[in-house]
Amino acid sequence: MSTQIISILQYLLPGFVASAVFYGLTSYYKPSPFERVVQALVFTYLIEVIDHFATQIELINPWYQDEKFLITLLLAIVLGTVVSAFASNDRFHKLLRSLKFPKEHSFPAKSQWMRTFSGKFQYIVLHLDDDRRIYGWLKDWPTDPKGGYFLLQEVNWLGENNKSIPMEGVESMLISSEDVKRVEFMKLDLEENI
Repeated sequence: MSTQIISILQYLLPGFVASAVFYGLTSYYKPSPFERVVQALVFTYLIEVIDHFATQIELINPWYQDEKFLITLLLAIVLGTVVSAFASNDRFHKLLRSLKFPKEHSFPAKSQWMRTFSGKFQYIVLHLDDDRRIYGWLKDWPTDPKGGYFLLQEVNWLGENNKSIPMEGVESMLISSEDVKRVEFMKLDLEENI
C-alpha cells in the first residue's frame, strides 16, 4: 500500500511543481487543498501530453526513459512559468473579449484593483487617512488593497491649491495601503501643473 502511495505521489509531483511555480510567479491566492490536487492532476495530464508528443517527434534522446522523472520536473517548471506568464498579463483574455466572449480578465478573483494597477507606471496622488496628500511616481504597488505598500519616487506632499511641497533628500517612500483611502492617477497634462 505504501509503495502505491509513493508511486502516485511521484507521478503527481510534476503537477504539484508546476502549480507551485504558477503560484510563486503570480499574485493569485492559493486555493483549497482539494482544488490544489485537482490543479496538480490537470498540470500532470498536460505534462504527460507534452511528454508524449516530445517522445513521438523525437525531441528527446533515447536516454530519456532513464531520466523521465527529471525531464518531467523540468517540463513542470517550464509549464508553470508559461501558464503564469499568460495569467499575469491580459493578452489571452483581451483576445477573447475582442471575439465577444464574456468580459473576464486574467487577474485573480476578478480584482478591479489588479486590473486598474496592472501596467500603470505614472504619477499618482495618494489621499491618506489623515487627509494629507502625497504625490509621486508609482514604482510599485501592493497586490492586495488591504495589505502591502505603495512605492513612490519623486515624492512631494501636496498642500492647498495643489501646491507641491518637495521632500528634500527623499529618494523613495513606502506608504502602507492601509493608510490610503483614495488613489488618483494623473494625466500627463495635469502633471505639469503640480
